[in-house]
Amino acid sequence: MRVTGEPDGLVLPDIMVDQDEISFIAEMDTENRIGGAATRSYDQVFASPENRVARSYVMFTPGHIITGTVYLFGQTDLRGFVDASDPRFLAVTDATTRSLANRRVVNRYPFLTVNRTQMIAASEVGRHDDTIDEALAEQ
Repeated sequence: MRVTGEPDGLVLPDIMVDQDEISFIAEMDTENRIGGAATRSYDQVFASPENRVARSYVMFTPGHIITGTVYLFGQTDLRGFVDASDPRFLAVTDATTRSLANRRVVNRYPFLTVNRTQMIAASEVGRHDDTIDEALAEQ
């Protein structure tokens, strides 16, 4: 792929990649979603069956900033999200990636998986932490 995310024409019949070195894998074809059903939304696939809730996160890898929606169990806090090691690849919907090498290189994907071994920092977007207010109120 070119730095813009466009195919460069190089075709390899087989390739082996060390999974620890993969930052993320993204789906570019919105017509062939999960199970080949384009009408099935990712929200339907990843939400409620196991009491999961949608949360917006910004995640940092060595080469990218990734923002998008992650479906987590309702009681999962930021520490639990960052410290977890399973699953190894974390599903992210409505994702945006921005290259750290060239901030003008921005790509949007309906779905990607980010490798937890490459995630060096994360923050939940728009969530308020009540413990911070309690600590400030005591001062």
